[in-house]
Amino acid sequence: STKRPETIYDDFLKTEDKNNISREKFINELNVILNDIEDIDIGNTVYLGYEKEFAKVVCEFNVSYVNGEMKEYKKYIYLLEENKSWKIVFDKTFF
Repeated sequence: STKRPETIYDDFLKTEDKNNISREKFINELNVILNDIEDIDIGNTVYLGYEKEFAKVVCEFNVSYVNGEMKEYKKYIYLLEENKSWKIVFDKTFF
């Protein structure tokens, strides 16, 4: 997999979220987070239906860290359709 914060910002952030953080700041902060990660391998993604106005999926993935450590994660991700494409609802997904 690739680590591209600019793709996440450009393609997956809602307009409202883009108005709250500059592209440069988002990319810099995400690069700091991704610095310790070697690879992210997405395994299984399952659509769970709607929760209020959001589509809800669960994603299972493995993270390989630069120190050789590997961890498995399962994360619920909330999506909202905006301009005919799906955007991640960051405040509901990550906070």
